[in-house]
Amino acid sequence: MVTVKKIALLLFFNFLCSSYIFAEETSFEDTVRQLQKRVEALEEKVSEQEKYIATQNAAIQQQQEKISEYQTKLPKIEEGLSTVSCDHMQLMERLEIGVGGTMIVQGTNNVNYNGEGETLKESRTDASYSVDITLGKEFKEIGSKAFLHLEAGQGAGLEDNLTLYGNVNRDAADNEAKAEVTEFWYEQKLFNEKIVLTFGKLDPTIYFDQNEVANDETRQFLGRIFRNSPTVEFPDNTVGIRIAYFPIGWLQLGCGILDGNSDWEKIGDKIFNIMQLNFKTNFF
Repeated sequence: MVTVKKIALLLFFNFLCSSYIFAEETSFEDTVRQLQKRVEALEEKVSEQEKYIATQNAAIQQQQEKISEYQTKLPKIEEGLSTVSCDHMQLMERLEIGVGGTMIVQGTNNVNYNGEGETLKESRTDASYSVDITLGKEFKEIGSKAFLHLEAGQGAGLEDNLTLYGNVNRDAADNEAKAEVTEFWYEQKLFNEKIVLTFGKLDPTIYFDQNEVANDETRQFLGRIFRNSPTVEFPDNTVGIRIAYFPIGWLQLGCGILDGNSDWEKIGDKIFNIMQLNFKTNFF
């Protein structure tokens, strides 16, 4: 009986050991399978990372190529910008810009004209204004200059209500506040500045019948007879040519040929000619 019991115990112990070993083998195989799955997942992620890195490297390579291209073009761009800047600076050199405005208010008793040939016995106060914009560019290298004068104004002042020998508001230019080209000309110096040629739309009173103290109605005398001589029938600003000759420093001979009608039509039919000898002395 003892022997049978021992054998039975041995068999039972052997069965338990076999079950434990089988369980351990089963657990080990599951672990290996899980590890394999994880390794496969890691390999897949590594493959994706490698593809992403390859894409990034390609993009970086393209950016480097563009940077190299820009670095190659940059000196040319800088040179172009420098040239444009220099051209703009040269364009602005010796550029003259002027802006001026004048407003006039005048009043009088017993105005003598009402616009219909009748005399009025009443007081009147009128106003006028003018705005001037000038733009001049000197080309010193070739000894020339271009000039543009724009003017706008409104109001006739008292001039449309007064009949006088010399009226009282030379600045009045009632053009309904519309900008008009008053002067537009080109001037060229020749023969070491001995001769000056000017042509375009000219104001003849700028070059002839000048007066140092009474040749600008916006800053000096306002009356017409003091602005320029009433004995000379100057045409309005019109197309023409002016030539000035300087034989010596204190002597100037001027000649002007302009359209007498100031209408820019058939400019050769009625010509206004004028010559002037100007002594520029420094006595006393």
